[in-house]
Amino acid sequence: MVSTKAAKAAGSLSSKIPYELLAPQALIGLVDALSYMVTAPSLVFYVLQSGGTYGQYGMILSIYSFASFAFKPVLGYWSDKSGGKFRMPYLSSIFVAAFGGWLYFLASAFSGNAAILVIFFGRLLGGIGAAQVIPKENLTQASAVLSMTRIVGMVIAPGLNVFLAWIDKDIYLGSFSLKLDPLNSVGLCIMFGNVAAFFIVYFLLEEPQESTRPRRASIDSVDGRSWKFWKNIFTMDIMVPMLSIFCMNANFQLLETSMAPAASDALGWGPIGVSSIFGTNAFFIFFAVIVTLKLSEWGVSDEGLLKIGLCFSIAGYSLVYILWENPTNVIQFFVPIALSTCAFPFMGAPTRSLFTRFVDKNHYLRNHQGSMQALLSMVASAAGFLAPGFISAYVLRKPEEVAASSNHRELAPLALFAPILSALTLIGFLCLERKTRLGKPLDESSKVDEATSLVEQGEVLKEGDEWIREFHPRVEAYRRNSVTLMGIPQICLDQTPNVASRRHSTAVSLGTHPAAYSEARRATTLF
Repeated sequence: MVSTKAAKAAGSLSSKIPYELLAPQALIGLVDALSYMVTAPSLVFYVLQSGGTYGQYGMILSIYSFASFAFKPVLGYWSDKSGGKFRMPYLSSIFVAAFGGWLYFLASAFSGNAAILVIFFGRLLGGIGAAQVIPKENLTQASAVLSMTRIVGMVIAPGLNVFLAWIDKDIYLGSFSLKLDPLNSVGLCIMFGNVAAFFIVYFLLEEPQESTRPRRASIDSVDGRSWKFWKNIFTMDIMVPMLSIFCMNANFQLLETSMAPAASDALGWGPIGVSSIFGTNAFFIFFAVIVTLKLSEWGVSDEGLLKIGLCFSIAGYSLVYILWENPTNVIQFFVPIALSTCAFPFMGAPTRSLFTRFVDKNHYLRNHQGSMQALLSMVASAAGFLAPGFISAYVLRKPEEVAASSNHRELAPLALFAPILSALTLIGFLCLERKTRLGKPLDESSKVDEATSLVEQGEVLKEGDEWIREFHPRVEAYRRNSVTLMGIPQICLDQTPNVASRRHSTAVSLGTHPAAYSEARRATTLF
């Protein structure tokens, strides 16, 4: 147990941001944001210019997400086998991503399927490099600064796209010549950005110190053949939050996949116009996060926030299908995007909070929080690589198909999967609320919220009259990884553990032990 004096000391220590770690991570986040914002608006144009199709465009989007999904555990295992050291796995992933950017650039030297194949492998390697270090020092302030850094990068990125639009130069390498244009120059931006990240990590980001803290035996091992484990998973209170996180990420893919080609056909926009929408989306996400924080402070429950988000999602995606038509105007095109974007913060963090609470209430699953949070993260990632292929093949219409249709809509009726999926999720939570009466507060023995300190898995501390259930730092890594959009984690900017209202913060107080910070970094570095 922790004394009140120790707890106060912990809060004091945990409020200090380790700037020697934060500064390089902020720079890397800025590089990542710029790379994302030059690639997302221009990829479809590059694929079509190279002789590809919408189907191949969706496949390339999917392979990036799948590579990131598949290689994060590999890099994490590498780090664990190296004694928790992350520099070599991280530097290797960045090098692979830089080579992927070079391949992306070289694809313009080919044509047809050969060019598409080179773009495909370039993005695959870029996805491997997306399995990057996320500092899990578990300080809310640090996470807020990192999120703001990414938002800043997304806001200034349209200016970079304006610069790229002016590029038109022939490059000669001996007898070989290659034309540098606004589309293939994106590959060079990715390459040089990752080279910069490589040097930032190499010179500025140090390995964590060896911890002298006694190692606890993990109680989170799960026998995959255990029928009891899977029986507890396939229950309504676990499956409905998983449906919600899948819904949020799959719906976002509808915007990310179809926005650029739809804006090109309906508004005549190129990468610059599309990147301005992505940049504005970052503002809307941040604004909606602030609103959710205020509503939470005023006592609005996670269930209430989630219902608001699902209503936004139903309305926004319904309007995406209805209002995205040719011809259209900027307001008609952008309003559905704004509504849909505002839904994400209302859905993401409350879903994660409810899922954590439901797992902790389950007397069997509560000892497997790490596995359950990893499973939630996998469900989120699965939506990221399954949805783009479906959308590009069956939802997104070609310009000639739009012109030939009677309603001239940019998306096929299957685009309604997004509001339908949101409606099903809302019905599921309403049924779950009625079944379990979520409006009533949890009893003290099972209370857990997003402000709870998450240091030792399975350990219960008593401070005053509050029972706080704590988890291993690796649980925190998976939890954060499950709720990010455009690289922006949905977090709380304030930590008030003693307030009874539900929090979205994923902060962890590690000040109770000097070695806790290093242990958390080693445990959660590569997720």
